[in-house]
Amino acid sequence: MSLYDNDLSNADAIAHLPMLWELSVSKNPRLDSLPHDLTSLPALTTVLADLTNISSLTDTWRTQVPALSLAATPFCSTTPDAAQFCDHPAQTQGMFPSHRLYREFT
Repeated sequence: MSLYDNDLSNADAIAHLPMLWELSVSKNPRLDSLPHDLTSLPALTTVLADLTNISSLTDTWRTQVPALSLAATPFCSTTPDAAQFCDHPAQTQGMFPSHRLYREFT
């Protein structure tokens, strides 16, 4: 599920989607935390939270989610052992905000 660039301030309701495999909340600068309940979702394998305002994570987040990306976040600039989550450019996944006009391929 992509919630890329949606001006989210929290993501609590997402934790009620038990079959969620992948989640992108990247480019939501007001988002300052990820719901702890997400770590208990059995199918969740990937969370992309690049370009957010997340500054801390619980140990559960670090160990339960196989692919977690937090590039360009306060967490990366303040946590010395965060390289595995931060050492790559922020990803856009080829997404674009819904307010941009769609351009057809030629």
